[in-house]
Amino acid sequence: MFGASSQNDLLDQPFIKRLHRGDHEVILQRLQALQHVGDKTTPHHERFIRLDGKVIDVEVKSIRVPVDDGVATLVMARDISERALNYMLNYDSLTGLPNRRLFQERLAAAVMACTDKTWMVATLFLDLDRFKMINDSFGHEVGDQLLLRVCERLSNTVADDVIIARVGGDEFTIILPHVSQRAEVMAVVRRVMDSLTNIPFIVHDEEIFMTASIGISLFPDDGKDAVTLFRNADMAMYQAKCIGKNNYQFYNVVMNSTGTATKQVVLERALRRALEQEELYLVYQPKVDLKTGHIVGLEALLRWNSRELGHVSPAEFIPLAEETGLIVPIGEYVLRSACEQSRAWQVAGYEPICIAVNISARQFLSSDLTDTVERILRETGLEGRLLELEITESLLIQNTESIVQMLYKIKSMGVQISIDDFGTGYSSLSYLKRFPVDRLKIDQSFIRDLTWDSDNAEIATAIISMGHSLRLKVIAEGVETEEQKQFLFERRCDEMQGFLLSKPLLSAEIVSLFSYK
Repeated sequence: MFGASSQNDLLDQPFIKRLHRGDHEVILQRLQALQHVGDKTTPHHERFIRLDGKVIDVEVKSIRVPVDDGVATLVMARDISERALNYMLNYDSLTGLPNRRLFQERLAAAVMACTDKTWMVATLFLDLDRFKMINDSFGHEVGDQLLLRVCERLSNTVADDVIIARVGGDEFTIILPHVSQRAEVMAVVRRVMDSLTNIPFIVHDEEIFMTASIGISLFPDDGKDAVTLFRNADMAMYQAKCIGKNNYQFYNVVMNSTGTATKQVVLERALRRALEQEELYLVYQPKVDLKTGHIVGLEALLRWNSRELGHVSPAEFIPLAEETGLIVPIGEYVLRSACEQSRAWQVAGYEPICIAVNISARQFLSSDLTDTVERILRETGLEGRLLELEITESLLIQNTESIVQMLYKIKSMGVQISIDDFGTGYSSLSYLKRFPVDRLKIDQSFIRDLTWDSDNAEIATAIISMGHSLRLKVIAEGVETEEQKQFLFERRCDEMQGFLLSKPLLSAEIVSLFSYK
């Protein structure tokens, strides 16, 4: 735990040297309290210091034991980093509800258990109306407190065997595992809507009235698996929004041919033309070393200014590109453009800088990525060490030998590899050891609230500690405040990026941050 090579590294050292300085007073008070509270204390969370200076999170118990003519204090500690990560992978850090991953597992289990054809499984997709306006008006702290109150009301409204999950910012899903007819589902939906609308929420002395739009899909009529049921409930919810909010809609196959689908067809048609019409372009966000404050890299981010649709959000067109397979040619465009730009900056006399490019799972699996990377590096003249590929955790769960070999081939070119949005996918510590990874990027959902949300703070700390134990660098994305930066600095996070440093900039704008050779 302490990184000692032998017991002699720790013997005869004052115990207080192994305690985080910020926890000295609290721990000493607890040890002194043993004189009065009996022979043991309840477990508590503390921070210890390894011999190499790294901070680790541990669960500590203290016990009084007889020794010769007196009494000694035995302190037992265990590393809780992996347990925190396991919790993080399955539960929402704000509400404690199951997250999207665990929800889909439990929905799949409910479907599997529904062997009697007289029973149905209902999936409810609930989206709070006007929640963004509340966040913008009262701030995220009020918004988060409101989400906790909503969670409480939902839990008090439904039966004990009903499963509730938080799958997005203001999105909740509910599984009704055994229903015999639609009337039962409608009764539950009405109770849920009444629980939100009948009594206002009081948050920080603010009286807030809430409504919700709910979409419903039923097994087996609307889907035979968890993914389909989830998607169709989401589509039904969107329809409920379109017809005026504060209502519910059952899924209907017609929804696949109107409304959302029509919009997707228009979007796909425009996206297919985007490459040839040169509507896609890159912006760059700097990454900074937390110790030195120097810029150590850039992340290339894709943007789309459509002649037909105007500026389209990446959150809207990237999923569509992956679904249609367009992500493969688009991804190659991003990779080539980033490498060309990096090389152009060097030729112009600027110091070489590493550029990170996101590689989607479909892009990774649908093309010979190693040949593509090798060809682009050769044609642009860029050194492999100046390119970083960011892959998603969903690739790791597959853990196939072909993926491992592909990553090692990419590493042989000198290219760096990082795991993007770490903590939101399906990976485990055992998978990380198999892959030639250089960095972990802590997802911004954990960074945003870590200065006041103890769960997110513990998760971020655990990821940093775990990354360092595997000799990986750790970078935090989405850093927006000095408080967040200071927290990460104290936990020895290696790098950060976010609006506190700079928003994503065009190539012509970002050169002002560079230095010459």
